[in-house]
Amino acid sequence: MHVLKVTYCWGHWNLLIMCNLGKSFNNNYSPCMILLDSLIISEPLKAEPTIRRFVKDLYHTQGKLASSRTIGSISLLLPKVPQQKDGEVCGVFTLYYIYLFLKSAPTTFSFTSYPYFV
Repeated sequence: MHVLKVTYCWGHWNLLIMCNLGKSFNNNYSPCMILLDSLIISEPLKAEPTIRRFVKDLYHTQGKLASSRTIGSISLLLPKVPQQKDGEVCGVFTLYYIYLFLKSAPTTFSFTSYPYFV
């Protein structure tokens, strides 16, 4: 299962893709998160604590227990993606990232095929 979440933080849009959330933490298809940010100078990892709280809440609403330690073990990947040249088009880039992901996303994400959509 993949979950796409568009985030808006500090006046900037980016895309968080959560992959394999229903999978075991012990195999090649472990849960992971991919943060796509068109303005890397915005320091996207500042949002990591908020992202991890969101994931913990997501697990909780699905009736699954997940400790902070378990949520903390989910990889947060920050691949190189096309970057915007000014501070005004992040929304367009976010839509483009969504399009690319949906166009070619496999049913199950594997680290061996990452990043296949950029």
